[in-house]
Amino acid sequence: MGEKRIYYKELPCFQNASEKYQKRKYQEPYFDLEWFPTKEIQQEIEGFLRMRGASRSMATILQDKKRYQEIQSFLQKTLDKKVGSFKELDPETWRKKLKAWMMDNGMPITYMAKSPYGKSLVKTERLILYFDAFLKYLEPEDLREEQGKDVWEVDKLGIKIKKILFIICRL
Repeated sequence: MGEKRIYYKELPCFQNASEKYQKRKYQEPYFDLEWFPTKEIQQEIEGFLRMRGASRSMATILQDKKRYQEIQSFLQKTLDKKVGSFKELDPETWRKKLKAWMMDNGMPITYMAKSPYGKSLVKTERLILYFDAFLKYLEPEDLREEQGKDVWEVDKLGIKIKKILFIICRL
């Protein structure tokens, strides 16, 4: 198999990035897809990375690289040789496998954070959120009318919004 990589310079976020990011020397300026066992898995991951590269900033992509490498480690340990695509298992099974792998490797699945109002919050670890975004990317597009969905995306409702007024009430 030939070299299968996605170089940062190919991504729109790199081309739109500041000079600081474009001139920086990166140790590995690419995402390596070569070791994934099937072409279908490579294509699924490549599509996700290219979508992120088109919709996120270069700073986010650099943070994604660490999570991408963690996902690679997770898959190297847990990917069954019979699985040819991420779509062969349901998303909840993948999430359970990831969380089990994280706990086996001493990685937290949640962390404590402070809200802007000083309250303590328990948040989901960023690796899980990154993997969830990947799994969501793989889901087929919901072609129903927006009004028929449980959660609406306002920009798809076809309504022109002039103002949004937020009222916060304290009881």
